[in-house]
Amino acid sequence: MRTQAGKHPVSIYSGYWTTEEMRDLMHACDAYVSLHRSEGLGLTIADAMAVGKPVIATGWSGNMDFMNVANSFPVAFELVQLKENAGPYRAGSVWAEPSIHDAARLMQVVRDDQVLARSRAEIARRDIQRQYSEFERGHAIQLRLAQAAAKLRRRHATTVGATERREAALDPPKVPPMDLGASTHGRVGVLAKRAMNFLLRYHTHYQGEINIAFVEFMRQLQAELESQAATRRDHVASLQAQLSASQADLVAARKEIARIDSYFGGRPYVAYEAFGSTRELNQPMGFGFDGRELPGEPDFADLFRGPEDFIAERQRVYLRFFKGLSKVVDVGSGRGEFLQLLRDEGIDAVGVELDQLLVQRCRKRGLCVELADAFEYLQNVPEASLDAIFSAQFIEHIDSSRLPEFVELAHSRLRDRGLFIAETVNPESHLAQKTFFVDLTHQRPIFPQVLLHLCQRAGYRNGRIFYPTAGGFTQTAYRDAGEYAVVAVK
Repeated sequence: MRTQAGKHPVSIYSGYWTTEEMRDLMHACDAYVSLHRSEGLGLTIADAMAVGKPVIATGWSGNMDFMNVANSFPVAFELVQLKENAGPYRAGSVWAEPSIHDAARLMQVVRDDQVLARSRAEIARRDIQRQYSEFERGHAIQLRLAQAAAKLRRRHATTVGATERREAALDPPKVPPMDLGASTHGRVGVLAKRAMNFLLRYHTHYQGEINIAFVEFMRQLQAELESQAATRRDHVASLQAQLSASQADLVAARKEIARIDSYFGGRPYVAYEAFGSTRELNQPMGFGFDGRELPGEPDFADLFRGPEDFIAERQRVYLRFFKGLSKVVDVGSGRGEFLQLLRDEGIDAVGVELDQLLVQRCRKRGLCVELADAFEYLQNVPEASLDAIFSAQFIEHIDSSRLPEFVELAHSRLRDRGLFIAETVNPESHLAQKTFFVDLTHQRPIFPQVLLHLCQRAGYRNGRIFYPTAGGFTQTAYRDAGEYAVVAVK
C-alpha cells in the first residue's frame, strides 16, 4: 500500500486505535470510505453517519440495514466466490468485490458537490438518531427482555416449580399424634379410645388421603395464580413500554400535525408588520385605523419579497456555480441582489430589468443593468457568447406560451457547456403554492418536471433540479422548499 501511495499525501496506519482516537478521526475527516467485502453491523460506518459525515461504502452486507441512496453513497459491487480460505471465510463462500472506479467517482462527487454531500450526511445523522439512538435501542431491548422474562417465568411455573410442588405433596401434613395411653376416665377410657381408633383407622387413612389431595390442589392453585400474576405483570410491563412508545409517537404526530397545519394555515410572507396579518386573529387586518405609522411608503418587493440582504443571503448558494465564469446575464435582476454578489466575487455580470425604478436603483449602486425586455435583450446578444444566464423568481412572470421560447433562446446564446439557472416558486410545496398569487404579475406555477422537459427539448446536455434552501440536488425536502431552480448545461 505504501508503494502504491508513492509521494501522494496519503497516511497509512496499521493496528488498533482507541475509541477516543477513532472518535477524533471521525470528527476531523471530510468523508468516511469503507470498501469492505463483508460487514457485520458496520459499526464505524454508523458512527460516521451519526456525527453527520458523508459516507461512501460498499452497498453490500449489514450496513445496508441503515444505508441507502438518500443518506449515503453506496458503492457498486460484484458478488464473487472465494476460491480459497481467507481468514474466517471459507472457500466457496460469496462476498462483495467493490468497484474501485465507482468508489473513485463517488469520492469526486463528495469533493465537488459539497451541498449534496452535506445534505445526505444530515439525512444520515437524522436516520441513525431515529433508528439507533439510545432511547430507540433501549426501548427495543426493554420489549424483548419483557417477552423473554414472561416466557421464562411461565416455563418455571409449569416445569421446575410444578415438580417441586408434586414432590412436596407426597409428604403428609405434620399433625400431633393421638394420645392413646391416657384418659380422664381411667382404664375404661383408654380402652374406649383404642377401640375407636381401631374402628376408625380406615376412615382416618381415607381422610389423610383427602387432606393430601386437597393440599396438592391448593398448591397447584397457588402456582397457577402466581403464573397468572406473573403473566399479568409481564403484560403490564409490555403495555407500559408500548405506552411509552405511543407517547413518543404521539409527540411526533403532534409535530407533524403542527407542520401540516402551518401548511394549510400559512399566510403570505411580509418583511414587516404592515396590515396586522400576524397579530391575534380576533383583531382586524387593515391599515390607517389604529394610528400606527408605516415605515415609509411600502414598496411591493420590499414588503412581500423581503429585505435585500435577506434575499442576497438566500441567493449566495448559487455563487459556487459561477466560479471561473466571466460573461453572465441576470435576467429580471430586480433590486440587484445577485448582481451585487457576483460583483463582490469579481465576476462580470449584466442585469436585465423592465422596471425603470429598479434599474435606477441598481445603477445608483454602480451595478450594470440594462432597461430592456428579456426576450429583446437576448435576441440582440450574439449566439454562443455567454458563459451563464441566471434568473431568480422571473420565469413565473412569463406567459406560459412563451416559456419554451425563453428556454430555447437562452440555450442559443450560451457557449458550449454554458450554464442556465432559473429559480422559481416550488408548486410542490403547499405553502408556496398557496401564496403564489400574492404577486399579481405571476402567470402560473411551473412544476420542476415541466421545466426539466423544456430544457431537455431545447437541447441542453444535462439538467438537474436544485433546492437552494433545503435538500440541494436531492429531493428529500421537496415538500418544504419554497423555491427550486433548474441547473442546466448546454
